[in-house]
Order: sequence, then C-alpha cells, then structure tokens
Amino acid sequence: KDQLLKESSHYSKENKPKNHLNLDVSYVKEKLEIPSQYFIDRGFSSDILKKYYVGLCKSPKSPMYNRAVCPIFDEDGKTVIGLTGRSVYDKCEKCSNYHDKTSGCDYNNSSIKWWNIGSFKSSHLYNYWNAKKHINKTKVALIVEGQGDVWKLVESGIHNCVGIFGVSLSDEQ
Repeated sequence: KDQLLKESSHYSKENKPKNHLNLDVSYVKEKLEIPSQYFIDRGFSSDILKKYYVGLCKSPKSPMYNRAVCPIFDEDGKTVIGLTGRSVYDKCEKCSNYHDKTSGCDYNNSSIKWWNIGSFKSSHLYNYWNAKKHINKTKVALIVEGQGDVWKLVESGIHNCVGIFGVSLSDEQ
C-alpha cells in the first residue's frame, strides 16, 4: 500500500474498516492535479472531473504516480476510502502492458491498466454518496459499470446512478 498515504497526518486508524484508507479529501486534492487531462482528452468535462476530484497523481513515491486517479468516498461522501487509478499510457503493442514507451517493456505494478488502493470494489458503489438522495426520490437506481459511465450520466443531468467497478455485482453491493 501507499506508504506516503499511511504517513499522512490526514490518515486515521480510528474506526477504520479493514483495508479502507480513511483519508480527508483535502489530502487527496493536494496530491492530484485536478482535473485529469487524461480524462479531458477522452471527452469528459473539466467540471465533472473537478466535482469528483479526478486528477493526475503528482507524487513520485505513490503507486498512483502518473495515473489518472479517482477517489472513492464512503456512503456519506466525507471520507476517501479508496483510490482507483488508470494508467495514462496506451497499451504497449510488444508486451500488452501500459507504460511509457521510452522506458522499455518491464512488467511491474505501474504498468497495469487499473490500480486500486483500498478494499472497496466488492462492498461499495461508486457515486452512492451523491446518488442516494436521487435514488430515494425516484425509487430507481441506474447501475453502470464504472466511474466514466457515472460521469457521463451526471453530465447529462441523470443523478440516480451508481457504478459497480466492473462487470459483476457482488452480494454486498
């Protein structure tokens, strides 16, 4: 796990669910260049990326370095419980990993397409902290694959949507 995050004064071990980060959003914002140019280049608005604090990790000691990072919040939207980061590099034709082409092919954690910190994928829904009031009002929840799908729906004025971090919905979700 990210030692840099663990050493932060914003990190709290009190009442910490197993494998959750429990970070203050101000700490995450300080480590990211928001909005993420990677996602802007893929058609997402700067406003939506700012709303969800999506940015490029600029901390070289972090496993999220040079990744477009999306914080995952708790149910109340007050605490960052995890991070998911997409490599900003394209897929290498030689090795099928995601890395800077000038550094050569070498498999390591930084060459994986998506990297997660925190245990949230099977127990949380992305955007639930924002969507729950809209779900309660409409009595409908739109379930989509991931963050990008949620951002596009919210950009379109649809707010009762949650992402499942992939293609499988767990019992806990």
